[in-house]
Amino acid sequence: MVFITHDWLAFKAYAENCRIGTIQQRTTCNGQEVRVLTGRFGFRREFKNVNGKLENQDLLTEIVTFCELHGFIPVETSVPDEQFHS
Repeated sequence: MVFITHDWLAFKAYAENCRIGTIQQRTTCNGQEVRVLTGRFGFRREFKNVNGKLENQDLLTEIVTFCELHGFIPVETSVPDEQFHS
């Protein structure tokens, strides 16, 4: 089970002590979604496209930079275990 939070500062404080993490960025019909996972906690947030610009772009940049600095693994997509080799 993954515990999801929308509190980036709390997640970041926890993630600084974890060795392995993943980040997934997806384009949605409303803008961009970012998902970060490490340990038993996950962070998820959607950044809406408003008049051609993403809202809270600075926060999105901070999240991506943090994950790059900590060597988090980029994830493209996911599939159920039983379908991976079929």
